[in-house]
Amino acid sequence: MQAFSADQITIRRPAAEVWAFIDEPDNEPRWQPGAVDRRRTTVGPPVVGTRIVQTDLFMGRRFTSEWEVADRSEFLRTDRTSSGGVHVEVTRRVDPVEGGARVTMTVSAGSRLVGPLGWMAASAAVRAARRDMKRALGELKDLLEAP
Repeated sequence: MQAFSADQITIRRPAAEVWAFIDEPDNEPRWQPGAVDRRRTTVGPPVVGTRIVQTDLFMGRRFTSEWEVADRSEFLRTDRTSSGGVHVEVTRRVDPVEGGARVTMTVSAGSRLVGPLGWMAASAAVRAARRDMKRALGELKDLLEAP
């Protein structure tokens, strides 16, 4: 079972600057709700195969998971993880637009569980991501447009 959510926002900064900021995992705690820590287990900038251990706070509890960069090109990065029977994929994309950059984030989740339990697990992951994604994009805009 798959569940999916996407959101976007326009930021009044050059696309290259926006991309440089969101492509750096160390910056995520500054703009993503619940992000506590990001640590690369490989050296260098994010490329396909880079692994990132992230710690997040969700519903008052800390969760640590390992993500892998699955796809990367100019202004696009997809990270994925699998834990507890749920597979989650997050894509960040930056497009140059007049007056700035449009940032699009998508989240998809699937479950290895079948039937209603699989649907509930994937849907719960996407619902939580949808709520946090809208807030994260607002935080990112405020941070990058600040004087």
